[in-house]
Amino acid sequence: MMQQRPYNAVRHLIESLGGTMTWRPMGAGGDWVLNLQGGTAVVECRDSRVNDLDRLYVSKVLHPETWDDYAQDVASVSDAFWRVPTVNA
Repeated sequence: MMQQRPYNAVRHLIESLGGTMTWRPMGAGGDWVLNLQGGTAVVECRDSRVNDLDRLYVSKVLHPETWDDYAQDVASVSDAFWRVPTVNA
């Protein structure tokens, strides 16, 4: 069985635009580093609380607070492209 990559839909979106999305481990958690068109955005993931990447997905509950509030094979929201964390040049 193939394991789903974390944030697969977001990673696919970034890569389809010629960018990269990589994991940088740091102590208890890490950062997702998004590189796109010469700019970089860093999304901190230190615990199971919802972060800026989680907000790009459809949640199982009205007000998600943790990763458990999302299904494993969750779909991205329809306007995910416009909600990708700001990539600063």
